[in-house]
Amino acid sequence: MLLPNVPSSLLPLVARGCRIFRSGGAGADRLLTLPGRAGAVVLVPRGHGAPVLAREAGAQFVSVSTGLVCTPVRWAPAGAVAAVLREASAPRPCAPVAAVPLRADGVTVLRVHRLAATAARVSDGAPAAVVKGRRVVAVNARAAARGVGAGMLVRRALALCPGLRVHQPGDEQQRLVELGEWLTAEYGACVRVRGGFQLPAVPAGDDAAVLTALSDLRTRVWQATGLTVKAVSAPNAAAAGRLSRHLAGHWVASISAASAGLWAARLPLVRLHRSAAAGCWSGESMLDVEGVVSLAQALTAGARGAVRLRLWSDKGVLSAELSIPAAAGKAEVASRVEVAVRRALGGGVAVWALRWDAECVAAAVVAAPRQVALWA
Repeated sequence: MLLPNVPSSLLPLVARGCRIFRSGGAGADRLLTLPGRAGAVVLVPRGHGAPVLAREAGAQFVSVSTGLVCTPVRWAPAGAVAAVLREASAPRPCAPVAAVPLRADGVTVLRVHRLAATAARVSDGAPAAVVKGRRVVAVNARAAARGVGAGMLVRRALALCPGLRVHQPGDEQQRLVELGEWLTAEYGACVRVRGGFQLPAVPAGDDAAVLTALSDLRTRVWQATGLTVKAVSAPNAAAAGRLSRHLAGHWVASISAASAGLWAARLPLVRLHRSAAAGCWSGESMLDVEGVVSLAQALTAGARGAVRLRLWSDKGVLSAELSIPAAAGKAEVASRVEVAVRRALGGGVAVWALRWDAECVAAAVVAAPRQVALWA
């Protein structure tokens, strides 16, 4: 079973006209679709229901799992499968990883993600930040969880996070040279591309095996050089380059030979904006309620306070208002947004634009309790 699922880190792909679906559990691989009908096609239901994977046979679509004809009264194409994505786990410094074999039948692109944050990410198990001058330029996940962010003054970051490890930015070009030397020693000649390197080979096997191999390769690169890379394998360099350009750093992707042609066409641009206090999306109409809910959850991941949500549909502008506590977690925010969107849509309508804005709740400043010495 497929379900629309848009992680916030993949919103740059949504801005390029892609749709994202996941199969199975929460940690399963994602299917990325682009406009087209070549190969496997994802059909979304009109209204409520789960999407299905189908193939075009003549002038109709046939379900891959059941072999039944999917009528256009109920189903609409949401694009052809253009790539398979997997969210790679955080690499461990002591986990042994065997050498990843590659075969000369395609291209693998490795791009370094957030090179300025490399020193912070190397500090495993402790909050760390890269500092330039008097301000923070990059942080790792543990420091971000304690409220430290890029652009913050160093003294403010140290006050928020006692024990924060401070690193100076390293020589980025030298780090890339070290990565190139390691790849050359491991796999032979490699081509320098913007932000990384290109190998004239890909892992063998199906999509699942390829993604597992790319995750292992990403771990080996991190253990050898301390660099966090995103890896994409494809039949040609053009397809791998276009996807890796917009992919987040903790993802790996595989593009099959059947879907490589989808990346040769011009990608449709979608209007998308997201900030801490507002967000908007407009593009091709979404006919499935689950797709609208998933997109709204991704756009409002950082919303807090009194939120006003508006949906432009074939029944006019639908509005919904909800309140999100300042201390709400990701699961609570997603749940509140889902309830509001489903109530606004009702039985299901086509939606081609979404906008939200929030009135941030002012944080109450509580004075620290005064400590009185017992001997005073």
